[in-house]
Amino acid sequence: MNFFATPVFCFLPFKYYKAVKEKGWKIVLAILLCIILLWTIRGVKDQINMIRFVNEVKRECPDFALKNGTLELEKSIVFDEEGLYMAFDDSIDHVNRGDVDAIVAAGHDSVLIVGRHGGGLHDDGETQVFNYSEFGNLEIDKDMLCDKYLPLLNLAAAALDIFRLICSIIVYCIVAAILQFVTGLISDLAYKTKLDMGEQFKITFMAKFPPYFILFILGTIFSNLKFVALISLILQLAYIALVLFFYSKAAEDEQRMMLENNGQGPWMQG
Repeated sequence: MNFFATPVFCFLPFKYYKAVKEKGWKIVLAILLCIILLWTIRGVKDQINMIRFVNEVKRECPDFALKNGTLELEKSIVFDEEGLYMAFDDSIDHVNRGDVDAIVAAGHDSVLIVGRHGGGLHDDGETQVFNYSEFGNLEIDKDMLCDKYLPLLNLAAAALDIFRLICSIIVYCIVAAILQFVTGLISDLAYKTKLDMGEQFKITFMAKFPPYFILFILGTIFSNLKFVALISLILQLAYIALVLFFYSKAAEDEQRMMLENNGQGPWMQG
């Protein structure tokens, strides 16, 4: 089996009996490289989205300056859509908790109010207020924001994707190491096929990939998917059971052919 074709064979349950004969490190490395490729593609997508966001901010953000605990804006901005409320208005002198809670009570889940000397926000059920003086001698304006701080978002997005990739690989390997025992149990009880530890791990490691791949693509397209971990586990177990069905049939066919080749076919018996 070609090294780079291993991820493709993962989607062909009737090919596992042949694929599992490959060395374990080749199977693991090929799938991990494919996972890295998937996250690289997502990383490029995230960078493109971040560049678009930064350019949009540069284009739409009005001139402003925060200095000596006071914010001055060229013009006020209010955004109110789908439960999200944001207001940037230097005519608002101070923001208190009651101001924020009143907007939340009007049907908004997330609120951000930025005024002349402070602001307030509400998210995840919590309300906080702040004054700019709490941040010390913080000074920032539009040029500093666009030229110094916004480019850091690209680095932050890249770092986050790398961190998520590492976590994804670690979780993938740990879950495969645990599920291999379930694979052996299903094979033994449901299909009466005994697997050694190597076969259990290689089947599990490969069979995890198609559900992982499908949910990864869906998660990239639809960012609001819920219960992904539970759905992934159910799909993995179902696919492992399907793979083992074909695997047991292939093992039976090979054993029958060996008996026939040794002159022990049914027509030679008794």
